[in-house]
Amino acid sequence: MGDDGFGPAEATQEDKKDKEKLLPIEFLALTKDAAELYRYEHGRPLEDIRKPVATFEGVEQALWTADGKNLVLVRKDAPNRVDIVSLDDNKNIFSVTGASAVVKCGFSPRETFLFICFRHEAANHENFCMYRMADGEKVLSFTLKQINANTWPPLRWTSQESFCCRMVTNEVHIFRDNAFNLNHPHDRIRCENVVSFSPCNEKKKATSAARDEACRGGKEDKSAAGLLTCAVFVAGRKGAPSAVKLFDLENGSSCLCTKSFFQGNEVTFKWSNDGRAVLALVHTDASEKSYYGSDALYFLKADGSYDCQLMPAEEGPIHDVQWSPSTLEFALCKGPMPPEILLYDGSKKPSAPKLSFGRRMQNTLRWDPFARMLLTAGFGNLAGDVDVWHKQQKKVIAKAQAPFTVTCDFTADGLHFVAATTSPRLRVDNHVTIHSISGHAVCRLDFPVLYRVLVRPLPPSVAATLNQKQSHLLQAFLADSTLFLSQHFSSLAIDGASRSGFADSQSQAGPAKSVSAPPVSRGVYRPPGSTGALAARLRAERQATVNGSNAASAVSRASLASSKSIPGLSPQAFPPGYSPPGAAAKAASGKKRK
Repeated sequence: MGDDGFGPAEATQEDKKDKEKLLPIEFLALTKDAAELYRYEHGRPLEDIRKPVATFEGVEQALWTADGKNLVLVRKDAPNRVDIVSLDDNKNIFSVTGASAVVKCGFSPRETFLFICFRHEAANHENFCMYRMADGEKVLSFTLKQINANTWPPLRWTSQESFCCRMVTNEVHIFRDNAFNLNHPHDRIRCENVVSFSPCNEKKKATSAARDEACRGGKEDKSAAGLLTCAVFVAGRKGAPSAVKLFDLENGSSCLCTKSFFQGNEVTFKWSNDGRAVLALVHTDASEKSYYGSDALYFLKADGSYDCQLMPAEEGPIHDVQWSPSTLEFALCKGPMPPEILLYDGSKKPSAPKLSFGRRMQNTLRWDPFARMLLTAGFGNLAGDVDVWHKQQKKVIAKAQAPFTVTCDFTADGLHFVAATTSPRLRVDNHVTIHSISGHAVCRLDFPVLYRVLVRPLPPSVAATLNQKQSHLLQAFLADSTLFLSQHFSSLAIDGASRSGFADSQSQAGPAKSVSAPPVSRGVYRPPGSTGALAARLRAERQATVNGSNAASAVSRASLASSKSIPGLSPQAFPPGYSPPGAAAKAASGKKRK
């Protein structure tokens, strides 16, 4: 019987082992010749990890579905075709072929639809097409000539697909419950000179009947109804200021909030996970203080009850800002180097930060999926220092080194983060490194050319159990990090462990681990045919010159003043006609006395 008297002890031990078992991590590496699927699992040897689980030859673009079961592929030999491939049997579910090459593709939030933008041509004027994932049927198509941050994707949904919005000239069209009639939308938001828009997130899908029931009567309970809004950016012209506005998607003519400002060329909207608040990151190109322009940050609640300016443009650039996945907290990295990292509470009036992480040479923020940890890192032109913070304990629980990293994010289990160096940002030393929450690099794979790294999502049935598993393993790590590492990360799978920065990450993160690949000794570079004799002679001559100058500088100033000679030369060695130092001044002073 077990400790509780209700079952055998063996079952309890099995449950404990299952809780402590780490899930494998799979990622798709998009290389020059193919898309390769790799699988990392604790305890597997390096030789097995380096062998791809699956290879898709000649892939130019790739995209995961949300459950990780299917892949969307665009191949080089058929650039106008999109294939949806099932990884269960590596067979095509269906394919879509257009009249021109595929430029971009994507999914609606719940993957009801697949939308594709083909290259715009005279013969293919309706180049944007949307297909139903259930049967592959085309739902709509229209013309999309330009693709940029403001126009892609042209159709944007709330996170549960209750509403969809499309921007046209001076208007934003609203479609409800995926009923698309491009000429007769459900409602319209009319704003002259509208530049960009962003519908809010939804906490959970609310049916039309539930929303109507909540809003029935003279008084509308917006919190019960689940207020759904859309943020729009209106550019200023003819002396009028620019503005960020929030509109009710149930009633497009109802403007809930307006925030005006005179400087702003671009606006990026970041919604909280439940859609109750939005951050508007305003960027201005023309600025005399910075080559990169200036940034300002505004906070707006979705119901219009509160808005404020969190950071004016004078305080420096905004490097990153990220919402917590489960709360109304958000982290902000701002200011000149070294920037300051702050934590705000959006459930209240965030006029002042809740917590400061101090000033650090870091510019990247990442939350784990369960909002227990915050990763702060310095990528780009910085050294690659990575800190993992425990939010509740307000301290750094792990450190790592990831130099030259281009992309970095947590995995779905919240126990690892993946850092990658990719082309064309960096055309050498392309690799993928998987770190544990302890900071240890548990796996590294090198590639000649690596364009993208796509970590495979987990099915919802598996993802639902990860919160408790991460909490259990994180507590075990905080209680005894040495025991945790010996149980879960006793061996590493490293390819190219002698590369720059990797050994530093091992020494900083903890005790040294056994590495599968032996270190490679690297000598001094010499051109072909060179013996090094010339370089050795030049070094010897330079060293002799340095030693001579050091010896000359060691002579005291008093001896220099008393000796009327050049240091290093005897008085008899002067050239003909040369006067000793100070002779002219002495003769002049003698004439003056006479």
